[in-house]
Amino acid sequence: MPYNKLSDKNLICLHNFFLTHIHQGTLSAIMFNEVKLLEAIARKRGILLFSFWYRPRHK
Repeated sequence: MPYNKLSDKNLICLHNFFLTHIHQGTLSAIMFNEVKLLEAIARKRGILLFSFWYRPRHK
């Protein structure tokens, strides 16, 4: 898996990038699957990453 080859810093940055763009709406919520993969890899390295799962309210 290519995410395994990322440095800790790049793993964290990519995680934050995905979350930011999901919450802004520029990436679909399907990308939460990738977020979960990043969190699993980080957990194996002893790094705690977490994400807030929410659905924005439509007005």
